[in-house]
Amino acid sequence: PSHAVEPIATGLLISFAGVVSVIQSIQVVYQRLYGHDRYGWRDLPRYLAWLAVLAALLVAESTVNTRVRGVPGEVVQGVVTFAIICAFFAWTIRFLLHGKVAWRHVFPSAFATALLWVGLAVFSSAYFSPLLIDDSRTFGLIGVVFSFLSWFILIASVIVLGAVLGAVWLNHH
Repeated sequence: PSHAVEPIATGLLISFAGVVSVIQSIQVVYQRLYGHDRYGWRDLPRYLAWLAVLAALLVAESTVNTRVRGVPGEVVQGVVTFAIICAFFAWTIRFLLHGKVAWRHVFPSAFATALLWVGLAVFSSAYFSPLLIDDSRTFGLIGVVFSFLSWFILIASVIVLGAVLGAVWLNHH
């Protein structure tokens, strides 16, 4: 079937604006926690670079996930995933704050975020898979949308809570 170009272009434009706004909101959280000034929309190229790195990591992670089988492999994969997530969030904090925070100061937030992220992954695999199927049967497509919205809220909570826990740890030490 043929589709009109305008609704597709509008949807892509709105999605792009939403993604950029989410990246900017992550930057604002880090700026407030580390006491830095806002950069605003001047950082749009930085947001696009961050998005490209995230996309590359997600593609790489999805190809690795399909090759690991068995309990020992899953444990090793969990440890490797934790290390990669920790490195990614440490880089994210430094990158979005223009490198003005030392690596040793970003590590506690990155470590806490990675720990919460792995916990969310375990929780999601046990809870959200059956929930999506059940909500799809019970409520139809809108049930699936609400399940995904709940999951996105949990992801945002993990990012913010991880950053806050790391900042609190830094302030106490």
